[in-house]
Amino acid sequence: MVMKIGVEIKNLPEILECLYFGLTQTTYLWKTFNMLARWKQFDLLENYLKQPMFNIHTENQDKFIVRAIKMTAFFATMYRTSVGLTIIFFAIFPYIEHTTPLPGWFPINTDKYQFIIYVYQLCALILNGYNHTSLDCINAAMISLASSQFEILKDNLQNVTNDLPKNEKNKNRLITKRLRRNIDHHNMILNFVKEIEEMYSTGIFIQFLCSIIIMCVTGFQVFVMSPKKIQYVTLVLYFFCNLNQVAIYSWFGHDILDKSSGVGEACYMSEWNTLNPNVNKYLFIIMERSKIPTILTAGKFFNLTLGTLMMILRTSYSYLAVLKQMYN
Repeated sequence: MVMKIGVEIKNLPEILECLYFGLTQTTYLWKTFNMLARWKQFDLLENYLKQPMFNIHTENQDKFIVRAIKMTAFFATMYRTSVGLTIIFFAIFPYIEHTTPLPGWFPINTDKYQFIIYVYQLCALILNGYNHTSLDCINAAMISLASSQFEILKDNLQNVTNDLPKNEKNKNRLITKRLRRNIDHHNMILNFVKEIEEMYSTGIFIQFLCSIIIMCVTGFQVFVMSPKKIQYVTLVLYFFCNLNQVAIYSWFGHDILDKSSGVGEACYMSEWNTLNPNVNKYLFIIMERSKIPTILTAGKFFNLTLGTLMMILRTSYSYLAVLKQMYN
């Protein structure tokens, strides 16, 4: 694609087409490299999920885990379906228009070896799409499971006074034990989120930057292309693939911020007014810690929230307006 840009340096649509494909490959290669380079850190995340603190909960609290899994599965299905449809159209339009699925410069006669290039690029697209979506879905699943742990913690705090003995001394001892365990649980969740941040933050930052450019460029390609062409539909689908990719991180990042912010409220919703002041200090510790928001970031520059998603869309539209003006 770099050679193609050099050859077509004066052809803006060709350069932009190479650009958004190249940026997609850049994000995929970085995520793959990050996974291979930080494999031990990924093992650490898995070990967190195996800890007794993350697995001892009531049957009623299972719904939080199930809800997190279902939400991740829903977004993953939607995302992978859009990617699959895009690949299908990338397979159709070159076959009809007698071209290759991806732009590129080849030191051979492309007319003579067109079918071989077509099969090679199509296989590369399928492998890239499957692996890329798998990496994104793994990231989203980790964030979603962290959110479910905050839900379990809040439920434990709200019901900390349930099933207590009548003896006041035994009652205070049992509540103190429960609250200490909740503090340990809270600290473990925060450490788990910190590990997620260190593992994926840089990759998400690169993804966000590239997605801004990709959505801008594909929007421009849609603007200059005739809607009657099959490639037009392909570009629209490609745009929504990138939008889904950014939306997944923004949604789950916003979800963990929302769930963690409710920890202090869960303490307040417990029957704290019936407890001994010495016991209440543990609730106070949890409430004070919960005032610090639990936010995942993209490279320490962007917070993973729905507000960031809106910012990306606005920025992409601004760049698109500039490209349209240059083209006109």
